[in-house]
Amino acid sequence: EDFRSEFPLLSQYAIPLFNTEEDNNPIRIQKQSNRDALLRELVQLKQSYKEPLQFESENSVHKTELMPVGNDGVSGPLDTVFGKLGEEMAIESILKYLTERHRAKLHAELTRLKLIPKLLDEYDVAALIDHANIDITKWRKVVQALKTLQCLKCISVSAKKFTELGKDAGEIFYKEWPYETVDEEGLKRTEKIKYWWKDPVSEITSSLTRMLQATGKGPEDIEYIHICHGADHGKMKFRFTTKVIVKMKDGGPIVERLL
Repeated sequence: EDFRSEFPLLSQYAIPLFNTEEDNNPIRIQKQSNRDALLRELVQLKQSYKEPLQFESENSVHKTELMPVGNDGVSGPLDTVFGKLGEEMAIESILKYLTERHRAKLHAELTRLKLIPKLLDEYDVAALIDHANIDITKWRKVVQALKTLQCLKCISVSAKKFTELGKDAGEIFYKEWPYETVDEEGLKRTEKIKYWWKDPVSEITSSLTRMLQATGKGPEDIEYIHICHGADHGKMKFRFTTKVIVKMKDGGPIVERLL
């Protein structure tokens, strides 16, 4: 009775196809096939009358429209949208829908297809500046030029975010050491030797962190790390340097950074 009240036309003309209360599985499958055939013939009949494949709900709150779907599940509906709206309006409507509801995924896919440039994060910027051997002032000029030439709002994170990479890292310590000497007259003289240093553990840890984040790798991807120290006098000063060498398991290039 519920079925008859909800589907009066189907109950009157095709109820044997929809009554499945006492059917076994083979009969259910056959009835489902027959229902599909019934729907197909209804569509063909409406098409022969050149009637639109659509209907409204009983209270006309919304409209349902049938449209062909290709094997890929996409081409048919899109062809229908382009046919109804025209190319320009269809593209505008689709892009508006994607940017309003799926902006992040749209941006990621366009970036993957290399249709739009990648937005550089702070680690990309750090790696680029290091590789090009330029300072932050020159980098700002490069950014302005690219934004103008490519008509982009931005190509990377702000310089402020980039400079925050060094926050709480790379702290410079400074001290003076009294150096006593005796001159020709036998008088003692004290010279204050100024010197500064950085914590090597902090510097190496920060360097490794930047290298991994810039290459998208993790600690588990590292095959080995070599740390080389060296020092010498030059231009009246004692100079100390450290090279960090990282080899990845996947056979990627060896990454080197001087501290």
